[in-house]
Amino acid sequence: MAFGVAGTVFAPARHGLEVRLRVTPRAQSARIDGLIADADGRYRLKIAVTEAADRGRANDAVIAALAREWQLPKSTLAIVAGATDRRKTLAVAGEPHQLADATDRLVPGARLVLRARMTTTVDTKAEATRIDGRAIADALRGRVRDEVAHLRKHHHLTPGLAVVLVGDDPASQIYVRTKSEQCEDCAIQSFSHRLPADVREKDLLTLIAGLNQDDHVHGILVQLPLPRTIDTATVLAQVSPDKDVDGFHVVNAGRLMSGLSTALAPCTPIGCLRLIKSQRQDLSGLRAVVVGRSNIVGKPMAMLLLAENCTVVMAHSRTADLAAECRAADILVAAVGRPQLIAGDWIKPGAIVIDVGINRIETPAGKRRLVGDVDFETAKYVAGAITPVPGGVGPMTVACLLRNTVIAACRLRGIDDPII
Repeated sequence: MAFGVAGTVFAPARHGLEVRLRVTPRAQSARIDGLIADADGRYRLKIAVTEAADRGRANDAVIAALAREWQLPKSTLAIVAGATDRRKTLAVAGEPHQLADATDRLVPGARLVLRARMTTTVDTKAEATRIDGRAIADALRGRVRDEVAHLRKHHHLTPGLAVVLVGDDPASQIYVRTKSEQCEDCAIQSFSHRLPADVREKDLLTLIAGLNQDDHVHGILVQLPLPRTIDTATVLAQVSPDKDVDGFHVVNAGRLMSGLSTALAPCTPIGCLRLIKSQRQDLSGLRAVVVGRSNIVGKPMAMLLLAENCTVVMAHSRTADLAAECRAADILVAAVGRPQLIAGDWIKPGAIVIDVGINRIETPAGKRRLVGDVDFETAKYVAGAITPVPGGVGPMTVACLLRNTVIAACRLRGIDDPII
């Protein structure tokens, strides 16, 4: 075979190898049977599978067949282009020289072409960069602390955060205590209001109305969830949009949707964006997939990524081929609340993966542990960078709450937004 032909089928890539494929679904038998030329004169590897193309079954069969051929874990292969087309590009994560040797079994002469074109090698055991949310949150709190000191010295302004807790939910109590401790660490005034679970909605609304008028309070946070006897939407609507540091008010949601800089965006999506930009500053043109469409994370996350000039896909429980959508993502944000839903073979090699999920599962030993929406143990060998659970997104949420409080305080006083 001419070297030029093999060179159009296989190409060394940063994380291993890319393979151009021509897939025939619903074939009578599964087989890898030679090459076929495209109109541009370049060739593709022909592969037939018995599975149908719908719901990604044919893609899964292709990955399984080539994984067997190369004797590699399926998690190291991913369809990165043409997920819904017969013409596809497959990425194989691994050491290029070893993969080059394996290509000869499919296309004689490919090994020599690839070895001639390789300039770098990739360690098959290399893991993704772990995005350290704790360290990034610590740095953000340091900038918040400095800004508060500046405001106190030059403007005689001490930002204040009021937290309203209804009931005695243990997890909520922990969150509220953490927020109070971090406020104290940054010299932000903390006002805690604890109400019984049977409080009347009218009394809760009256409390919030008073906080709206309190000049010492610049941010108001109502800890969720609220008891079922209280209408959450009504309570959140009572918070002044200018003091809505959680970013849940419909006015702030509308400002964010409209691309207005005056929006106070929800803390978790802001934190996720900062984690993403710790790995890559310019996100223009990247394909971002957000799995989950909640008002708290999914929708505002999509708006923030759109503002960074990403091409954004919002996936959810009714998405027809969720795996294929994920495999095409340069940036993948998982916020669906299903433990370890996204496996390594759903991830594009080199992608930035942000795992918002916090799920408790039982181990074989009968103990419980925290996991995310991404299967970290398989994903870490495919992704370029990934957040762990715990220690990824969680610490950023509270740090961004403090940031929002300082920004709200400045705006209420007529001071330019600080750069934090």
